[in-house]
Amino acid sequence: MNQYEYESNFTAVDIELANSSLASICEVGIARFRAGELVETWRVLVNPEVEYEELYHSKLHGIKAHHTADAATFPAIHPVLRYFFSGEQCVYHADSRFDPNCISQSCSRYGLEDVTELASWVSTLECARDLWRDSPSYKLENLCKEIGHDYLPHNALEDAIAAAALYRAISAVVPTPGIYAAGTASGRPRTFRRVPSKKRESGLRGDSSGRFAGTHIVVTGEFAPPWDDRKAFEAYLCTLGFTPRAAITGRTQILVTGSGAGPKKIEKARECGVRIVPEAEFLAFIEE
Repeated sequence: MNQYEYESNFTAVDIELANSSLASICEVGIARFRAGELVETWRVLVNPEVEYEELYHSKLHGIKAHHTADAATFPAIHPVLRYFFSGEQCVYHADSRFDPNCISQSCSRYGLEDVTELASWVSTLECARDLWRDSPSYKLENLCKEIGHDYLPHNALEDAIAAAALYRAISAVVPTPGIYAAGTASGRPRTFRRVPSKKRESGLRGDSSGRFAGTHIVVTGEFAPPWDDRKAFEAYLCTLGFTPRAAITGRTQILVTGSGAGPKKIEKARECGVRIVPEAEFLAFIEE
């Protein structure tokens, strides 16, 4: 099945993490659809049994250690995940198989069956990038505004339902080469052009198994040795899972600023809601 083939029976999944480890799941949201209609939901807090990174992760989703202290651990929810994934097409909105990788690594951490292998997986983010090439942003919140779906970001169940809404909108796009039209919140059609994958943006791509897999990052300014060599620094970031880019876009999540950082990039980051992190703070964060 190619990435454009729509299944009306599917399950949407979203994962939140306690820290940069993909095996630190602290919340799971699942929404099951039959004949395109929502029939079942499940949201659960999970005790990750590791420390939280409050500087980034808790700030993002609002979950802290005291919220999950008495919650079930991953092995306890494993049978429920098996129930939802068996024979299912699962959709999620992330880069580099982020959500299934989180579940897979958590299964490995506890020596459990990898339940992600029971399902097929489709990334609405990757489909949206391919089909809607001129979209100004591929963040779930922004894409949902385009399709008229309102939701609360970084609540796992809300994110799962939003990914499902986006998947259904993508299904309305005719899967043939050329020009595609999708409805906007205003009801007026917006035109998107599909670009063959070989014309997509080139550049470094993060290791999908890295701690920060799926995180798009931009670096600006001068850095102290040994990271004064920009190419070497970006190559190192790739080993951690980061995907370095030269310019800030709707996909950028972090802007790292060294001395003499470009004011235009900082201004652009603020406009796009990108997290701005000074060099010393960032290096301390990734070395924890």
